[in-house]
Amino acid sequence: MIPSLKSDMTGHADGMVRFVDENTAIGNRVQAKNGLEQRIRAVLSEHGIDTVDFPYYSSPKGSAAGCYLNFLETESHILLPVFGHPMDRDAVREATRLFSKAIVPVDIHEIAEGGGALNCISLEGM
Repeated sequence: MIPSLKSDMTGHADGMVRFVDENTAIGNRVQAKNGLEQRIRAVLSEHGIDTVDFPYYSSPKGSAAGCYLNFLETESHILLPVFGHPMDRDAVREATRLFSKAIVPVDIHEIAEGGGALNCISLEGM
């Protein structure tokens, strides 16, 4: 349904958009005019899904650092990746505002350098 990065052979979306409920999704904060983030929002809007910007910062190619959307959600918690970056605080604040679950920041910077974050490395994310 949503566009993917041309370099992403799997087409997975857990680092680009996540659902809060059936009518609302969160997406990475828009980085560039007519960029991937805006194309994703346009497609979701066509299907009646509202989108909310979520903190994001670009990291070196191949790294998932900065991708706060790659959180792991359980029945009662959001395990939110943090990276030792000043934007971590914004991500925790925004997740707390959006979800009625306990937000647990998890420093995953070292693992993220290899290209994945919490949802990617969990069985739940498979």
